[in-house]
Amino acid sequence: MVVPRNLVAALGPNTVVAVTIEPPGGGPGGKPSGPIIAKGEISLL
Repeated sequence: MVVPRNLVAALGPNTVVAVTIEPPGGGPGGKPSGPIIAKGEISLL
């Protein structure tokens, strides 16, 4: 997964990302609405 440069500074050692299933164009109101299908800690390489 590629993280936009403007968000990299917000990532810390305990940052967790979750992947959800969303309709085309994203969730209503820009918030997740579907089930979480994967989650894990971020590792900066």
